[in-house]
Amino acid sequence: MIPDLFIVGTGTNVGKTVVSLLLMHLCVQKDLAPFYLKPFQTGVSRPGDPYSDAYFISQHISGVDPEKSTLFCYQEPKAPWIAARKQGLCPDIKLLNKMIKSQKKYYNPVIIEGAGGLMVPLDAKTLLIDILSQIKTQVILVGHAGLGTINHTLLSLQALKAKGILPWIVLSAQGTPVEMLTENIQAIRQFAYAPVINVVKEVHNFSDPEPENLQALENLFRKEDW
Repeated sequence: MIPDLFIVGTGTNVGKTVVSLLLMHLCVQKDLAPFYLKPFQTGVSRPGDPYSDAYFISQHISGVDPEKSTLFCYQEPKAPWIAARKQGLCPDIKLLNKMIKSQKKYYNPVIIEGAGGLMVPLDAKTLLIDILSQIKTQVILVGHAGLGTINHTLLSLQALKAKGILPWIVLSAQGTPVEMLTENIQAIRQFAYAPVINVVKEVHNFSDPEPENLQALENLFRKEDW
């Protein structure tokens, strides 16, 4: 068995959902039985909304049910705590651990996609980064490879290090000039305590992704201690 994977971002709209989809495809290719979980979805009225992340995944991976893959769903496109508060709701964070444990009986791995960046509030006392130390998963930090990623990635790594979490790093290079991509990777490797895994380029076919993008994540499945 391989560890469950928790996909977090250096911010919002950095490519977490695309990386989650690629990992789902890769698991299916390897005859694994992955389960996609989006614990906190905001900006839609229901999990099956065409704009939800779980709906997007379900359109390109057979067997994914947005209703079963979404734990909390809030209509306002804001941080989960704020969006929930707007609806007079308060999420029970403990349900996330229970959900992961229940799915592990039937699936491997559970691929969990976070909401926004590490410091996004989930309720009045809990940030996203807080639950990472409580759940036994391999954290994958996704960042956009373009301008600003050095600062965002290194700050995120500092926050994770303070929690004792060693993530793997994936950079999404859509629209990033080659020279800038190379320079940013060099800078992150120079100052980061975690390696850059690889670079995911633009995906043109989400149902049948380019082999190079799947190969970019291959080394996730080659860890000797699995």
